[in-house]
Amino acid sequence: MCASEKTVVIDGFTVIQTKFQESGKIGHSLYVKEAQSRGSSQPKDRTLFVVNVPPYCTQASIRSVFSTFGDVTKVYLYDRPHKEDPPPTKSTYFPDRPEPKGFKVANIIFKKVASLAKATSHPYDKVLRLSPAENPILTGIKKWQMEYQQNVCNPTALEAEIDKYMTYYDEEQEREKRLALEQEGVPDEDGWVTVTRHGKNKGAPRTETMEKKVTSKNKKKQAEKELKNFYAFQMRESKRDKIAELRKNAKEVSSVNRQKRKCFVKFVQSENRPIIMSKILKKLSYLDFPENSRQALQYVASCYSDGSTHHGLSIPGLESASENWAYEVCHEYIYFHSSSRRAAQKLNAVQELQLLEMLSSCLSEANEGSRYSIFNAIFGGSPEGYKIILLTKLVSMALSLGVGPVLDCAALWMQEHGCHSKASCDLAHSLVEDYCLLFPEVSTTFQGLPRISPLFTCNFITAVATIYPFDGNAFQKPPPLSLLRYITTWVSSDPCLCSESVRLSRIQANFSCPFMGLVQWCILGHLYTHCKVTNEAEKTEILGLLSKLHFGILQSLLAYKSMELNQALFYMPHFVSLSQALMQLNSQGCKSEDTLHLLIEKIGQVIQVAMVTGSLKEEKGYFGLKQICSILPQNRLVFTKQCIKKFKITSKFRL
Repeated sequence: MCASEKTVVIDGFTVIQTKFQESGKIGHSLYVKEAQSRGSSQPKDRTLFVVNVPPYCTQASIRSVFSTFGDVTKVYLYDRPHKEDPPPTKSTYFPDRPEPKGFKVANIIFKKVASLAKATSHPYDKVLRLSPAENPILTGIKKWQMEYQQNVCNPTALEAEIDKYMTYYDEEQEREKRLALEQEGVPDEDGWVTVTRHGKNKGAPRTETMEKKVTSKNKKKQAEKELKNFYAFQMRESKRDKIAELRKNAKEVSSVNRQKRKCFVKFVQSENRPIIMSKILKKLSYLDFPENSRQALQYVASCYSDGSTHHGLSIPGLESASENWAYEVCHEYIYFHSSSRRAAQKLNAVQELQLLEMLSSCLSEANEGSRYSIFNAIFGGSPEGYKIILLTKLVSMALSLGVGPVLDCAALWMQEHGCHSKASCDLAHSLVEDYCLLFPEVSTTFQGLPRISPLFTCNFITAVATIYPFDGNAFQKPPPLSLLRYITTWVSSDPCLCSESVRLSRIQANFSCPFMGLVQWCILGHLYTHCKVTNEAEKTEILGLLSKLHFGILQSLLAYKSMELNQALFYMPHFVSLSQALMQLNSQGCKSEDTLHLLIEKIGQVIQVAMVTGSLKEEKGYFGLKQICSILPQNRLVFTKQCIKKFKITSKFRL
């Protein structure tokens, strides 16, 4: 690096300090030197080579900056140094080369030689402005507006430029034709004469398609010249190939016949399935999602429009095969588990949401008599994994939107499969994750679930009590605190809520209720919380909730008596198992005599109220009571030995 007076030169480049504006604090260095010989358009003694040009600089701004040293005739911008001259710009709308992006290099051609000398000897401490006030560089929204306006073409000017180019092109074509005619028959310097064709048949065009045709034709001619089956080895190979081809065709025909035979057997076994069914399936196969699913739901709903499951269909011709038909349509156009003839379709997140909205609307708009039949056609049968996944998403959406008909159908589905079954527990566990674990804050929709669907709430509590037994098992987690708050509020607010599933006992023989599971929460959960939970604030809240829940259960049992359902909600083996679990948990380090006696009293309260209300089925000889007395220590509310003797004599229980 050398410095003469105030000029700084680095490796032959003069350093020129610049700023974007006069008030700017950050500078930018340009490096300039005399350009090497680049041809007639860029003379050596008047061309300045500039590097490190910022991206925001344009030809106009560069011309304005370097006009300080003298008149500038031309400015060329490149993305990298070039040895050849840039191509001339022939069109305003169709540039020959793209505008360089990022940092650039520039060639500046001065009018005078002295201007180049001034630029290469510019003092370092004299700062130039890249964006002068008289010709500022546009930035921000103004720059975007300018670029947008430049991209908008003037139709008149564009048409004029295209016409001008086409005129020039036609003139060039005519000139080439005239030149070819003038040179026809005239030998060149080596004595060769160029022969051209001007007849009607101008010859085949030299295209790729034409070349393939010519090649194929030549191969065909070559094959015709060859001798076929002339030699012995050719005859053997020809026979071998023909036998292989016949075997292949025979296998294909056999496979097709076998498939036709299977289809015929299915057709016969289905007792001549109606022709209208095939027409509907054919129509649905031509549609895309979501129209095919929407039409499929309409057809399924029309099958059960009168509330029946087998007869009285609104679609003529389907008759007794309607149920199987509905299952097949749902399998293919709701779950998209197609047959082997078609590839299975996989829905994205947006399409799944559309499908859930269609299912919710279909069930909400159906009348009460046919609603569950439609629901059962979609989600009935064996609880496959893909059915549970779709049902879980539908129920979660219906819960968030407060769609009662969908929740009522889901409650009947849980009742039918059993609230303690794996399918029902998986559904309940997914809802707990959505509304209690992922978003633990209070959800007004989830809190008002009993108002939307009391039956679903009852079955949901039964399934949740099965998932979280609260028995102190190391592999079983206690219920989330937010879930315990919800259930305690529900049971305390509505004494008839836990008996909703028992109302269906007149229709369905099988029913399940959450009473025993909640009693287990109140007894085992109290002892588990007292011994295992270390956070005092959380322990106090949980114990308070469990006490409130225990009182709500007693109120629910008293309300059950007024319902006159006469169904047993408890059996003595339930309390025997509860007593055994209580003593086992107490022996695992939770030894607290006061807490143990308090919980035994709660068990006695539930047994007494259940006997009074008729919800506890008594055993002959009171063997269950005897077994409980042998497991638990003596307590004033649990039957003593003298009481058991009295039961032997009277065979009757009195409070």
